[in-house]
Amino acid sequence: MYFYLGAVFGIFLLSKLAELFVFRKINAPKKQIFSTMMAFVFASIIGAYGLADEGEPKFLQSTFDYGVASIIWLAIQMTIFFKNRVPRTGTEEWLRMPDRGSRCDEMTEEKRRTKANELYK
Repeated sequence: MYFYLGAVFGIFLLSKLAELFVFRKINAPKKQIFSTMMAFVFASIIGAYGLADEGEPKFLQSTFDYGVASIIWLAIQMTIFFKNRVPRTGTEEWLRMPDRGSRCDEMTEEKRRTKANELYK
C-alpha cells in the first residue's frame, strides 16, 4: 500500500516536470494526459531496472505497479479539472449579449418590430 502512495507521488513529480518543460504550450486536459503518460513510461523503465537486483529488469511488474499509480494520478487530475470547469447553464444563457439583453431570435415578431422602431428613431 505504501508503495503505491510513493509511486503516485513519483508520477506526480515526473508529470509536473513534463508539464513544465515538454508540454508547456498544450492546453489542459491534454497536457495532463500526455505528461502522465510520459511519466508512466519513464517511471516504468527506471523502476524495472530498480527492481532488477543484479538480474534481469522486471518490466512487467514495474509496468503494473506504475500503471496503477498513473491511473490513480490521472483520475485525481481529471476530477480536479472537471470540478473546476464553469458549468454552462444552457444555450440561452450562452447566446445572450454581454449586456444581458434579449437577442432578436428570442423575441416575438411584435417585440422585434417595436425594438427596431425604438433603435431607428
